[in-house]
Amino acid sequence: MEIIFVPPTEDESAVNLEIEPLLIDSVITTQQLRINQKIISSKVSDWTFIPFNFRHLQRNSELVIKLNNLKNSKNISIDTISDFEKHWRNKVERELIIDIYKSVPGSLNTNSMTLYSGPLKINEAVFNMNMISPFCLYSRFFYDINVVGCIYFGDYNAIGTHKWNQFKKKYGSYWDNVSTVQIPHHGSHSNYNNEINLRPKFSIMSAGHTNTYHHPHVSTIKQILFSGGIPLIVSEFSGTLVIFEINIYPLSYLRRLKLRKLKRNISQ
Repeated sequence: MEIIFVPPTEDESAVNLEIEPLLIDSVITTQQLRINQKIISSKVSDWTFIPFNFRHLQRNSELVIKLNNLKNSKNISIDTISDFEKHWRNKVERELIIDIYKSVPGSLNTNSMTLYSGPLKINEAVFNMNMISPFCLYSRFFYDINVVGCIYFGDYNAIGTHKWNQFKKKYGSYWDNVSTVQIPHHGSHSNYNNEINLRPKFSIMSAGHTNTYHHPHVSTIKQILFSGGIPLIVSEFSGTLVIFEINIYPLSYLRRLKLRKLKRNISQ
């Protein structure tokens, strides 16, 4: 298992293309990402992963103070990733850490991490995607170029102009490549922004079948449908499984394909 620590940021800038990407093929189990750094793997050609850990300074400061108090009262010190892993494995200490995090005022979702998974350089390869579920089949063929990326919102609170603009500044250069989104916070109406489906997308919502919060909210589903999006609810039942198959082709493949098609048209 690979653990990557994503540092929090309130920086308004997007991914820094001058920073060497983090390669995740190594045997190291714990790595730290630099701010605005992307992740790549030699096993998946022309693909990248871009996480952002959005930070709220006030909540962050209060959390640090409470953790320092924990250090003094319970001798639990969390200064490194290794410290966190050690204390997290202890059930009693893990519950203490969770209680402290919950005690910090404000929305817990303010500090949620997001992730883009999609094409690295859209001018160097051609992508196509098939979406398969027990209920329906949608296909995007090679001529629907590059619209195969996915955004994972986690529990990010996308409501509000500032928070949405902050998100768009981070992912703006990749947003047009996205055809699939994991809707924030299981489809909660308190986290959903209509602009997510301004251009219709496959909209994944994960929620337990009998969850007490009644996620996803009916208003979220309505807004997705009214925007032309495709809501897909994934629960613990195997029948809700959704599979995305993504193929990557070099541009030379597309050129050969177009050339063969042109020759067939001429011969006819």
